[in-house]
Amino acid sequence: MHARRRETMTVVTVVIAEDDPDTRGMLCRLVRRSFPCVRIAQSKDGLAAHRRLLDLAPRLVIVDLHMPKMEGPALCRFIQSHPRLAKTRVLVLTADTSAKARRVMFETGTSEFLTKPFDSDELVSSVTRLLA
Repeated sequence: MHARRRETMTVVTVVIAEDDPDTRGMLCRLVRRSFPCVRIAQSKDGLAAHRRLLDLAPRLVIVDLHMPKMEGPALCRFIQSHPRLAKTRVLVLTADTSAKARRVMFETGTSEFLTKPFDSDELVSSVTRLLA
C-alpha cells in the first residue's frame, strides 16, 4: 500500500483594478482559468482597490493606468510605500503608450506593463513571471 502524499498549494491573492466592467470580467476569467489556485479580488476603481490592499496583502495587482477616483500611479505609489505590501508586484494595463506614461509607471513601482488591447498569452506570461 502506497502512502498518499498530500500536495499543498499556496493560495495567493490577485487584485484586479479596472474600471471597464467588460475588461475586468475578461481579466478575471482569464486569470481564474490560467491560475486555479489564485483568489481574485475585483475593484472597479483605484480607490476601491486602495481600501482593500492592506487587508488582502495581494501577491499581484493588475491595474489600469487611468481610472476614476484614484489613478494607477497613485495606487502604485501607495503599494510601493507600505511595508505590508513590500512583496506585492504590479502589472499595469494601459492604452497610453507615451514615453511619459512609461516613465510614470516605472517611477511608481510598476513591475511590468502591457498595452491595451493586450494578447491573452502575453498577459498569462506576465502573470506567471510576477507570481513566481
